[in-house]
Order: sequence, then C-alpha cells, then structure tokens
Amino acid sequence: MQRLARRLTATIAVAVLACAAHVFASDRDGKTTLTGIAVDASGGALPGVTATLKGGDGSPTDAQEQVTDGNGRFTFEDVGPGTYTVVLTLSGFDDKTFDAVTVPSAEELKAVMQIAGLTETVTVRPEPAQLSIPVAPIGEAVIEQKVLSDVPLANERFEDALPLLPGVVRGPDGLLNMNGARADQSAYFVNGVNMTDPVTGHFSVRLPLEAIESANVQAGVHSAAFGNATGGVTDVVIRPGQDEVGFQVQNIMPRLRFADGSVRGIDSFTPRFRVSGPIERGRIWFSEAASYRFVRSRVDELQPLDRSEQKISSFDSVSQIDAFLNTANHLTATLVVFPSNIDNAGIDTLHPYDATPDMKQRGWISAVSERAFLNDSTTLASSFAIKQYNMNVAPKHDAASFVTVDGARENYFNHFDRDSRRYDGNLTLAIATPDAWGQHLTQVGGQLAYTSYEGVDASGPVVFARANGSALRRIEYLGSPNVGASSTELAGFIEDQWAVASRLTIHGGARYAYDQISGEQTIAPRVDGALRLFENGGTVVKAGIGRLYDKLPLNSADFAGQQARRVTDYDEHGDATAVALVSNRIAGDGLRSPATTAWNVEADQMLSRSLQARAGYRHRRGVNQLVVDPQTADGALTLSSTGRAQSHEIEATLRRQFGNASHITASYVHSSAKGDLNDFVSLFGDVRDPVIHANEYGRQGFDSPNRFLVWGVMNLPHAIAVAPTMEYRTGFPYTVIDEEQNVVGARNEARFPNLFTLDLAVTKDVQLPRLRHARIGVQLFNLTNHFNPQDVQNNTASGAFGQYANSVDRQVRGKFTLLF
Repeated sequence: MQRLARRLTATIAVAVLACAAHVFASDRDGKTTLTGIAVDASGGALPGVTATLKGGDGSPTDAQEQVTDGNGRFTFEDVGPGTYTVVLTLSGFDDKTFDAVTVPSAEELKAVMQIAGLTETVTVRPEPAQLSIPVAPIGEAVIEQKVLSDVPLANERFEDALPLLPGVVRGPDGLLNMNGARADQSAYFVNGVNMTDPVTGHFSVRLPLEAIESANVQAGVHSAAFGNATGGVTDVVIRPGQDEVGFQVQNIMPRLRFADGSVRGIDSFTPRFRVSGPIERGRIWFSEAASYRFVRSRVDELQPLDRSEQKISSFDSVSQIDAFLNTANHLTATLVVFPSNIDNAGIDTLHPYDATPDMKQRGWISAVSERAFLNDSTTLASSFAIKQYNMNVAPKHDAASFVTVDGARENYFNHFDRDSRRYDGNLTLAIATPDAWGQHLTQVGGQLAYTSYEGVDASGPVVFARANGSALRRIEYLGSPNVGASSTELAGFIEDQWAVASRLTIHGGARYAYDQISGEQTIAPRVDGALRLFENGGTVVKAGIGRLYDKLPLNSADFAGQQARRVTDYDEHGDATAVALVSNRIAGDGLRSPATTAWNVEADQMLSRSLQARAGYRHRRGVNQLVVDPQTADGALTLSSTGRAQSHEIEATLRRQFGNASHITASYVHSSAKGDLNDFVSLFGDVRDPVIHANEYGRQGFDSPNRFLVWGVMNLPHAIAVAPTMEYRTGFPYTVIDEEQNVVGARNEARFPNLFTLDLAVTKDVQLPRLRHARIGVQLFNLTNHFNPQDVQNNTASGAFGQYANSVDRQVRGKFTLLF
C-alpha cells in the first residue's frame, strides 16, 4: 500500500504541475474561449455549420472559421478580449449573424437556423458569467473526437474511451458494463441506427477512430426513442464531409516484436486513414475512414512464442455521403464494413493454445436516413438499415476437450457458425412549440425491425479429469446441431421536453414495444427533470425514474431444440457409475421481456468559474432476467425468466477546466452489482464454457465496490498536449472450485488483487511544408508496470492454487499522424 500511495501521490503531483503550467500560460496571455450551438427550428443539432469569427469592424481574425460538430457546437479558442462578429452559414439555410459579441463573454451563443425563405429568428441565451451548467439528462455524456485523438487508448477504439465515464467498467471478459448492467443490456447506435449483435446484443461493430465525430452516452433513464436497453445507450455520430478536401493518415510504421534478444516478426501494424471533401460544393459531401489492424497479444507465462499469443487481423471501413437534396431535405447514406479474424481467441494460462477457438467475423451495415423540414417548427426524420453479421467460432481439432484441475486442455469443445441479418425502419416526427405554458419539443416515432439467424451449434465430447489424470466425467452432445430463429419487433414512442420556466425543465415519455419471442406487449414510462435552484444557475438538481425493457436474445427462441447432453460419471478405476441424459427446455410459462426499474438523483454545483462538482446516486432493480439452471426436478437444463438483478452506484466527481480547452476530471464511485449468475448470454454467447454450475444469486463478475478515476487533457504551450489516465479499483470477484468442478463456498466470493494502472499520452503538433500539419508523440500504458493479473488458478486441487498470472506489461508506443 505504501508503494501504491507513492504512485498515486506522484500521479497527482504530475497532474497538478501540468495544470499549474497551463494556468500560468493562460493567465499570461489573457485569452479565453467563445462557444455556441446551432440548431434547427425543432431544436435538433445542426452539424456542418460554418461559424466565422470576425473583428468588430468586420475584418477576419486569426481564429477565422470553425465547423459545428455532431452536436451542433463550435468553439473558438485563444480569443483575446474585445468585440467580435460571429456569422453562421449552412447551405439551404439563412445566415445567422451575432453582432457586438464581447469577449470574455457572459453568453453562450445559440442560433436557431431557419430554412432559406422562412422568417428569420435568432436567439441568444444569456448565461450568468461562466457559472452555467448545461441542463442535460442524468448520466448523459459526450466524448468528442478531440478526446479520442488525445487520450491513450490501448486498442485504438472508441470503446476504450467509454471507461473514462465513472459508471462504465470493462469487465473480466473484456466487455463494457454500464451502471451495474451486463454488456448485453446496453445498446449501441451509429447515426441512430442499431449496431448491436442481433443474436447476443453485444457491441459488434468496430469503427475507425477518425470516423467518429462524437460518442453520446446516455445512462440511467434514457430517451424513449431508444429501446432494448436497460443499462445505457451509446449513439455514435459519424463525421460528415466538408467543402475543403481533407486527408489524414497515421500509424503507418509497424511495431516490431522482440523475443530472446532478437526481432521475431511484427508485433502490430495498425494504419488508419480518412479522406473527405465535396462531391458538389455546398450541397453534397463524402467521407471515408478505414483502418487495418494486425495485433499480437502475448501471455508471458506460456511457451513457445508462437503458441502463446492471440492474433487479431481486421479491416474496418466507414463510408458516408451527406447531401442537401433541396432546402428542406437532408439525406445521409452510410456503409460500414468490419471483417476480422482472431486466432487463439481468449488465450490465457487456463486456456492455452490448443484449448482456444479461432474466430472469423464478417459483417456490413448499410443505412439511409433522411431529414425533412416540413415547416419552421416541424421536422420528420426517417431511416432504413440492413445489417449482415456472420460469426464462426471453431475449435482447432476434432479431438475431445479436456477440463483438468489446471484448466482446459487439448481442444475447444464448441463450433458455432451463424449468419444473422437485421432490417430496421424508423420514423420520428419532432414539433417545437415555443409558447404553450413554456417551451416544448415533442417527438413521436415508430420503429419496425425483423431479425433472423441460422447456422450450426455443434459441440464435441468433453472429458473432466481428476488431479491424478483419471477421468471423472464425460459429456457427449446429441441431436441435430442446426439452429435458427427469427423475430419481429414493433415499437412506438412519444416524449416531450418541456421548459416550464427558465430554471425548470421536465422530460417525460413512454415507449410501447412488441417482441415476438416473448409475445408480450410492454409499456415503458419514464420521466426526469432538472431544476436550477438559484438565479445564478450555479446549482442544478436532477432526478429521474423509469421502467425499461431489454430485448430477448435471438438464440433463446430455439433453446429447446439445441443439442442435448449425455453425462457419464466414472469412478477412479474408470468404471461408469451413472449416466444421465440432460435435455434443453424452456420453462412452461414461457419467456418474458426482461424489465428494469431505474431511478437516479444528481446535484451539480459550480464551486468556481472553472471548478464543477457532481454527486449522484443511481439504482437499478431488474426482474424477468433470462437464467439457465441445471438443478431442476426433471434434470433438464431449463431456461426461464425467473432471474433478478440489482445494482446501485454513488458517484462523486470534480472537474477542473482551464483556458485553451484543457480539463482534468477526478471521480470516485462506490457501487454494488448483484444478480442471478447463470444469465443466458454469458453461458450461450459466442465463446462458451462446458461447465454450468447451479444458479446462484450473488456478485456479478464485474462488481467493483470502489473505483477511483482521474483523467484529463492539458493543452500546453508550443502545441503540446498531455493526457494522463489513472484508474484504481477493487479487484473483480471469482469462484473457487474443487477437483470435481464443484463450487467451494459461494460463487464469486474471492477477489483478484486491486487494479492500478497509469497511462499517458504526450503529443505535439508540428507544421510541415506543403502539409497542414503533423502530430507526433508517445503513448505509455501501465506506466508503473503494476502487476494487474487477469488469470487466477481457482481449483483447490491444482498445485498452483491461488496463484495469479497474465498481467499486461508496460508498453511504449509511438504516434505519428499526417494531415494534408
């Protein structure tokens, strides 16, 4: 603990010194930022608006132009004191002009952009001298492209940035768990189109980092426009093209693999590029981002080198066209392609080379969306998408798989080869009513989806061995391996955001849904509100409550038809002592849609002009969760909707902002996540374990009662950016078993050691001849080389019982980006 305390102290000292250096630079030049937002008449954000900053006499300034992001926001940095003019332009809309804007400003500029030819109105929202707090729903956060490009991301994926949010934890299986919910209980959208795996509900689509404008995360009581999620919703906005041609390329140099003092091939090669520009200036734009990823991840305790690594090769591409068909219609077409191969998936000390499967993923998504401005207060948004997602998980051999006291050996037991497809149609009408007992933005929408899958789910024999090597048990899988199911989903929603007064906003709605698998029709009401307690706007209290529903996994529909198991037990002499046939069945009362009641409360307080504090509490209680239990009266493996889950989180966060867009955030979360441990997706997802224990109610595998998180981006003089991230949390729980694979005590009673990791990215922008600029730098992961094991020998009969292994070593990576 003393060593850890010293490391924490050093980390905080580094952050404080960096912040102090930046504050000194900011105070020295006296410059600040000027921000604003552009929206249409319905209140919807308008990306791609050009904002031009001019001097008070109309002359250009050094910070001439900015383009609004996916949330319609723009920021001019390093603006000196004075009076300026801001002009916003977008093809098909009337220009908006703000005259005599004073910097430092006591206002956030807000422009309501009208379609050309309609009556022009411009509004400016006054805010009390930088003491304003945006009235956003509880748990809502936006991760911008700049954060994605600045902070160290180990896998160079936007998902790596989500754990920077206090309520998001990456579990021991590598999946993201939001606010005490399992990974399959959260939803993932791109430009409003569902991107989750049609079968398991997990995140399934990878995107190049440069393709993303922002990742908008809603936790807790999220909008009724999003369904099939009780944990959280992540909606990624793709960066549109612009009138100027742009080209970006990075990571063009491979990283070599060193072993035994020599170079042993390539450790990783992850080039990425993005190109964008006009097809027809002012009217049609394109953008294309692609990344290739070849990465080896080694388990140090395994030998030889070529049999100790997980190897990933993937290609991800996002192509998009944005077009103004006319002054009232905006069309967006998006194509996402994401094939990948993973050799030795999930290799670790308990699952060495032969006992790991190889995975092949093939998929694409095509989506078209259109936004029509019906009049100055009404918009109609529609979209249609097709998603193809194929997965092949295959063992290396045809031989039997062995489960020993030291882990799995010889082979992986299951072959899951599936093809799935999803069709989505969405329609949303938004109406802004400015003078009806306050301001209203009302949305009404409907969604129709059809999902299907088919394939093979075939398992080979599994032999369980005692410590002396003799056979304890053998499982053989019987019946047809062919699987397949389909489901139609229908949903509709209505919600209203009501600005009752300048200090009170209420957001309420309800969602109707029909799910073919359960045959149920559900109504999910929700309401949340935000109140500014005082005139200065420095204190905001938020609260919300809602009933939310999850989607049933597609492969739960045909569970009863999947392969049965014949289980034979042996004594120490190899003689059979018992034989049992275990079939799969769905409980007699059928399956129900998993439901969760969630509520939360939060208080935000501006302690000073640049220091914000937040304290909040979130609570979830789930019922009708899908669980699989082998301990039934008839000896069958039974799938039912009898599961429960409960979680709560207490969060405290401090955020310090500085000039030039620098910031640092520190959070502490105390949480608890419990539930029935035999949830269906964990047991019958893509990668499986032949051991199915009796169901218990206990700590979830991602439960971490105490978590400290510090991260930030410091923009220092000379175009240098320093981005540290530090996490310290309680170790995840695990289960102790004996020689016969029975649970010792209760499940998930033991815990891994506490985790501590410190990552750092340092980059510098450099001007180059005939190029806009380049960015060079270095990224360091697990800077202190702290031992953070991912494996534990949990079998009491093993000679290595209680030993931890497979920690990620310190890594140093270069960074080099060219922008043309």
